[in-house]
Amino acid sequence: MVQPAGQKTSNRRAAQLSVTRVLVLLLLCAVPILSTLAKDSIYLPTSNTAHFINIAAKMKVADAPVAVSQPQIAEPEVAIQRPELEVRITRQDELEVPPVPKVSLTICLQHRSPPRVNA
Repeated sequence: MVQPAGQKTSNRRAAQLSVTRVLVLLLLCAVPILSTLAKDSIYLPTSNTAHFINIAAKMKVADAPVAVSQPQIAEPEVAIQRPELEVRITRQDELEVPPVPKVSLTICLQHRSPPRVNA
């Protein structure tokens, strides 16, 4: 049995719409599932790192003696020289004139519409 052309396009459109809906639903389900699985990865440590940071912050450490030295001024080893700017002056008569392409229009009288006659 042959279906009319309008019914074929409506069936195709309905099939595309249903495929799109299924893909959106799949993505909406896949993102939370994959993010949950990523949290329970074997590559992440099983211990709570915040626990160790908290313990490290509470540690009592004896102050180490600090040796203060006098600052010394370092001499530059290489003098920086700026290159002199080159100024180019061009005269108007030295400029080259770019070639101008020739544009022409050819009218063929054979293919012209006949003139109107107002009677």
